[in-house]
Amino acid sequence: MISPFDFACKILKYSAKTEKEITDRLRTRKLDETEIKQTVEKLKKYNFLNDTRYITEYIESKLESGYGLELIKEKLLEKGIEETLLKQVAKELNLGEEQELASASKVLEKKLKTTKGQTGEKLKAKLENFLQSRGFPEHIIETVVADSSAKLK
Repeated sequence: MISPFDFACKILKYSAKTEKEITDRLRTRKLDETEIKQTVEKLKKYNFLNDTRYITEYIESKLESGYGLELIKEKLLEKGIEETLLKQVAKELNLGEEQELASASKVLEKKLKTTKGQTGEKLKAKLENFLQSRGFPEHIIETVVADSSAKLK
């Protein structure tokens, strides 16, 4: 039978995981909590498991893919990231409205290419819904959609 550490390394070989995700996967193997804790500590010792690094990489990746901070934070909380650690990393990354505006503008420009021929309120509502589904706050959506509407006229 494969050791808990080797099992965890096998999981981490394919993609980074949070501490909670690894703990949950180890629990499916019906290990006792002591073994799970020892395995997690060993993974941390070798820097195979690092929630701070995971948060940083996840946020950067999702921002680059055109997602808003609210959705990103929600997804990270679902993955078991502690809110205090999330806030600390977000502060270190110096995330603010400028990044969100830039990301929203970029993703909206891309979306506009697929909406050729559509105009008016229906298009505006479609764009607002799209940005909302990407996790952007209302004030960012209003600003970006207003800017794009001005350019379309």
